[in-house]
Amino acid sequence: MDVVDNEVEPFFDVNKYGEYYLPSVNRRVFEVIDSSSYYNSTLNVDFKKEDYMFVFVGSDSGLLANYVLNKDLGKGSKVVFIELESVRDLLSIDIPKDRLNNFFIIGYHEFIDFFGEIEFSLHVVRKNIEIIKSVSVKSGFLSSYNILYSRIDDYVSTLFFELSASFISKVFIKCQFENLCENSIPSSILKNKFNNCTAIVVGGGPSLDDNIEWLMNNKHRCIIIAASRVYSKLYNLGVKVDFVVSIDPYPDSFEVNKDFMLLPHETILVNGYHTTPLILGQWTGAKLYLGALSPFINYEPEIKNISQKSPTVINSAIEFAAQLGVEKIVLIGVDFCHSKAGVTHAKDTHGSTFIPDFSKSYDWVKSYSGDFTETPPQLKMAIKSLEADIEKYENISFLNTSVDAAIVKGVIYSETNDISINDITSEQRNMLNPHHYLPTIDADIGHVEFCISMLNTEIANIKILKSLVSKAVYLTSKLKVKPSESFVINKKLDRIEFKIDSKFCNLSQVCKYLGKYEFSHFMTSRDDNVEWEQKEITERFHLYYQAYSTSVNSLLQLMEDSLNRCLARRLEFKGPKFLDIVFKQWEKDQQFARAIIWKNKSTIIESELDGYSQNLLKYTREQFLKQLEVMLPKENITNVINDMIQRAFYKLSLLLSTKNTNALKRMVEYTYPYISVNNDVKRLHFNAKSYCFTLSGNYEKAIDAIFEIPPDLRKEIEVKHIVHLSLSLGLLDVATENLKVLASIYDGYLPKYAKLLSITGQHQSAINIYIKYLEIYPKHVGCLLDFALFLLRLNEVDFAIDCFKTVMGIDPGNLTA
Repeated sequence: MDVVDNEVEPFFDVNKYGEYYLPSVNRRVFEVIDSSSYYNSTLNVDFKKEDYMFVFVGSDSGLLANYVLNKDLGKGSKVVFIELESVRDLLSIDIPKDRLNNFFIIGYHEFIDFFGEIEFSLHVVRKNIEIIKSVSVKSGFLSSYNILYSRIDDYVSTLFFELSASFISKVFIKCQFENLCENSIPSSILKNKFNNCTAIVVGGGPSLDDNIEWLMNNKHRCIIIAASRVYSKLYNLGVKVDFVVSIDPYPDSFEVNKDFMLLPHETILVNGYHTTPLILGQWTGAKLYLGALSPFINYEPEIKNISQKSPTVINSAIEFAAQLGVEKIVLIGVDFCHSKAGVTHAKDTHGSTFIPDFSKSYDWVKSYSGDFTETPPQLKMAIKSLEADIEKYENISFLNTSVDAAIVKGVIYSETNDISINDITSEQRNMLNPHHYLPTIDADIGHVEFCISMLNTEIANIKILKSLVSKAVYLTSKLKVKPSESFVINKKLDRIEFKIDSKFCNLSQVCKYLGKYEFSHFMTSRDDNVEWEQKEITERFHLYYQAYSTSVNSLLQLMEDSLNRCLARRLEFKGPKFLDIVFKQWEKDQQFARAIIWKNKSTIIESELDGYSQNLLKYTREQFLKQLEVMLPKENITNVINDMIQRAFYKLSLLLSTKNTNALKRMVEYTYPYISVNNDVKRLHFNAKSYCFTLSGNYEKAIDAIFEIPPDLRKEIEVKHIVHLSLSLGLLDVATENLKVLASIYDGYLPKYAKLLSITGQHQSAINIYIKYLEIYPKHVGCLLDFALFLLRLNEVDFAIDCFKTVMGIDPGNLTA
């Protein structure tokens, strides 16, 4: 770790229950109650869970480790204690042989290697992991433990994000099937249609506001491609957006884009194949889709469609712009990082009012200005993805107009005044007219019929596949109870696998892609070195086919739902007599704006419909407006701050230990707007400010900053820092006064207090404090030696010899004594 955990004194005491503990780690917690009783009442952990990973940060002087060691674990579960090296080296815990494969005590330096193994990744992605704080971590008074916990929490959070990105296939395929009828025109029809043009890709980053004026002045000369969350801001400023891009498959995307859905749908929507159906199914204007129409390779058009890129909408917007054939792509509001003030979004866009999360430790990236700033895992991944994509486009110039944006290899920073633009031609401008991409009724009907035909074919195929997989599930079940028939059963299973591979290869791949999470349960997190029994191998075999069966059934359900939706779309073209049936599908999908689409594509005059149909259309439109009226809950500042404050102090300790001045300065800036809102934020702010000055060697300003925290708000962390700074400045009176405060908080500070009293000539007071401490901890060798040496300096030889003899009685080999 980046800090020397010298806060731990290698001195054990024993409580009245006969338990040994480190007072510097656990203070006096276990003097009041024995450790078993304490954990029984406070540790709410179900150790019976199977295939689970219990990660404890800190072992409470070994007491927590011994307590857990006596607990029976569920099958396949493991316990890992991550401890400070200085504490781990002092512990003597006897781990029985039968627990050596499921009980570990490791230091931080072993942590990364240990957790880099595939079995740990499986626990993380399945969320079969629990990180548990020891008392020493929860108390928060030792910086070493704060840092340790912060490191582990950040690592696991980042790992979960990275791994889960590959396990969210289910929502992608679900939306893909729900969007079949809507994805009728591929974006590939515009490939290389805009040669020699300049495209401006507009994101919602905080730098957008810095370049709005330039964008408005050049809006008629370029192709403007905007992320959906900034569309309404640009619309209100009078900027005509040519393409608005929406990718996110989750319903939340509709919530954050409601203002965009309320506006006239007069631009071309460029959507991912898995864009949330709440947006796509209710978009009344022109739309072009990215990626594949369906997961079935036999039905894709000859001309490959423009790919959908991950992990952000901007990645897809830039890929779309590049495929248009433009010679230059200018990025505005595309920062890939937080601003210096921790702001994540441009003004007047969703997220612009959110409180910066000053508790999380993100990656640090360099901006074009030369400063370093934070970026979350998703944006870090977006940078890497974009860098890889840019390498393919040697003939395109990529420019970013924000000096505060994160540096992306292949993207050059340019001031707006230095950007030359090749004006779009009138012919090319005409190609941006959305009316060109509104399909005719016949084209719509043809596409729906194509989807119905495809689904009928593949539903017939998957029913055969389902039958084969069901037979495999039955055979593996039989194998579990009749292992003697394994030869015959395995032959049958081989024939089933051959048939699947030869006739349903693509369909099988789709099933496995859809069921990634279910198939992960077939994979084991057990130790490879453990010898498997035949029945366990059979059980894994059975789990595999169960996962297969679950996935096949899920895919079949998605396909049947999609077919019903397509059949309802077919009825939309058959006039008002089927309105009642199609309404039920609209209501099921919560796509009430389809009433508007139905009306726009119909030649029927609404006033000539019967009363029931008129009321149905009226109700549907009202429901759509009601959908758009639902407001996102506003952040409760107090609740948000309370949720992050402890982790923020953990992070603060980490930043000081790593001497990360840039991050500390950012924390000062992030917290400043909220110091009058919350006292803990005030503490956090002035601690961070003081640490900045401390690391630069300006101790006077450092102590001034910490004194900005009122005395009644100061806690141990502040008082310790005051002592450190006052000693550095030679302010012995201030140091003495604050060491006295520390000693009143925890008696472990008494020896340091006594030592300082002795230095300042307050000898009798020092003697009294030493005696007071040794009455509590009579076997503390370090304190006994300090006291003896102090007595020698006072020429109290006899008393000093008595102290040395006491040390020899405790530690006969002590050379100092």
